[in-house]
Amino acid sequence: MTLGIPLERLSIFTIVALAAASLSGLLFAGSAAAQSVAERRETLAQITEKLNDPDPFMRLAYMEEIIAADRALDSQIAIKMALSSEDSDLRSVALRAYMVTTRGLRFEILLPERIVDEYEATKGDEKKQAKVSKKWRTVLFYYNGLSRRLNIVIEDANLATGRFSVYSKNNLTTNDDRYAGEGSVVGGRISLDVNVYAGGQKRACSIEVSPDTDLMLRGELSCALSLLPLPVKMRMY
Repeated sequence: MTLGIPLERLSIFTIVALAAASLSGLLFAGSAAAQSVAERRETLAQITEKLNDPDPFMRLAYMEEIIAADRALDSQIAIKMALSSEDSDLRSVALRAYMVTTRGLRFEILLPERIVDEYEATKGDEKKQAKVSKKWRTVLFYYNGLSRRLNIVIEDANLATGRFSVYSKNNLTTNDDRYAGEGSVVGGRISLDVNVYAGGQKRACSIEVSPDTDLMLRGELSCALSLLPLPVKMRMY
């Protein structure tokens, strides 16, 4: 059956005409899809042009426009480009945009080089290593108590002000107001203050990080009673 008509009752010319019409429809759909891909490619290419506009205010306006459109790929491309810009204002807006578009920060916590060097210098001597551990016990409390990582949930990030709310989530399955805090982007730096759950206790900590050219956030975690800040890092993308 074709269009409700038995196939044997259709002439060869009618069958050919129907086949041609179907093929034409397929070709049109393919052409439309190709055009859509081409248009999308042009839209993405325009991001580069916009963020390289000679007018610094236009660059900022374009950046805000791209983020407001809320298209994940466009935002990611724009943020990556802007963070490598020589325009410090554009880099700052890009960092704010990153906080708006990310769901959280997942830091790897490292030992300070000073402590690593002391352990290395006493390798093989258990008594001396024990002394190093005792000397830096407050630092090691956070390093081990946080399991060498720190998970931060970001909420209510504001592109205009650069401010946002945070919750630390180490050993927690839900957002808990006891482990809440606030953060902000100032210039090219992210700062936040938050309570963390470490070693079975609630402790007040602060984090200061900034992006490198390799799109790594690097900085320090400073906590109450710790003799030294702990280096932290995370890959942005």
